[in-house]
Amino acid sequence: MRARSLTLLLALLSPSPGMAGPPFVWECRFDSTLVLCPAGDVAFHGYVARSGPYPNAQVDVDFPSAPAVRILEALDGSYLQSGGRTFAMSDGQGLVAMSLRGGGVNAAEIEVRADGLTICRRPVASFDQDGDLIVDAADEAIAAARVGTTDRTADFDGDQVVTEADLAALRRHRGHAAESPTAVLIGSWGRLKAAYR
Repeated sequence: MRARSLTLLLALLSPSPGMAGPPFVWECRFDSTLVLCPAGDVAFHGYVARSGPYPNAQVDVDFPSAPAVRILEALDGSYLQSGGRTFAMSDGQGLVAMSLRGGGVNAAEIEVRADGLTICRRPVASFDQDGDLIVDAADEAIAAARVGTTDRTADFDGDQVVTEADLAALRRHRGHAAESPTAVLIGSWGRLKAAYR
């Protein structure tokens, strides 16, 4: 009886035959570009697989050390942030969609991992070109100066060149802003606390 209980317990704890081991990198698919908007209304899609869908994989998006890029907490629960990591879980079909709220640009690529395995690297484009967490005329002017170049920070459709189509995409996001608390300068907390006593 005890041996049978142990066998049943081991069977329940063992991964299913299709999920034994890490995802297959060559079967996983992610959007060609991660696009940031302060409103978080553009999803970064992925598919994690190992001879079929790979459910419940932790998908991490790691941004290089880039103080100019700011990622805010999700409003829709599509991702979590902890200790500088941004991550989400794949669903039962191996799909994941992260609608990242943020702004600012950095030429370095992000690294996408699934269950700790590096799947791909992707460029990041941002409608908020100047990093002030609002899409406005200043951002359009910066992106317009990049038309005709291969600057991936303003290539929103991922076709590897900044065109009028990219500017049109940015215009559709004009006025989008992050709803976030007002930043408090370091060293001002004592004065701020005294004001609210």
